[in-house]
Amino acid sequence: MKIKQLFWQFTTLIVGIVLIALADPSHYTWWMVGEFFILSSMMCIDKGHLVNVFFISQNITVIIGVLCMSAMGCSMLVETARDMGWVYIVGNFTIHYYLTLHYLLFPSTKKPYKYTTQVLTGASLFAAYATVQDATVVYGCTFPRGVMPIANIILVTFVFLHPKSRSVIELYLFNT
Repeated sequence: MKIKQLFWQFTTLIVGIVLIALADPSHYTWWMVGEFFILSSMMCIDKGHLVNVFFISQNITVIIGVLCMSAMGCSMLVETARDMGWVYIVGNFTIHYYLTLHYLLFPSTKKPYKYTTQVLTGASLFAAYATVQDATVVYGCTFPRGVMPIANIILVTFVFLHPKSRSVIELYLFNT
């Protein structure tokens, strides 16, 4: 068995345990961690190309959301940072940024399958979350409900599907 597959198996086990122990479905970050669990499971059987664009587009959606909500001073993020101190920095990096870095360090060697479908599936899932959860309440933000999710969906979908940026994304993120 290849080292890369063993690493993905270990990652899948750890992420699965963390999901069971800590996940809160009111936070879209945990949905993204679940998506990473699916990606890592697929990477174990060399099928990561079936969901890699879906995961990366969703992780970028989460990163943009976290950066914007942090900049806007959403109370949940500010209070968590204050209460947890340096642990917040480590946890925040791990859950929001390391998962993408992990994929980029150990990517699928196959061309993404149905790139556009994966992007649109991710946008649809995020829209579903935004329909059932009010991020302004969950994260303690003052912007009107729906503004951040709609802007984020449009931005990420446009960037991932625009022909010029898509070719750069495919070249650098998916080695195609």
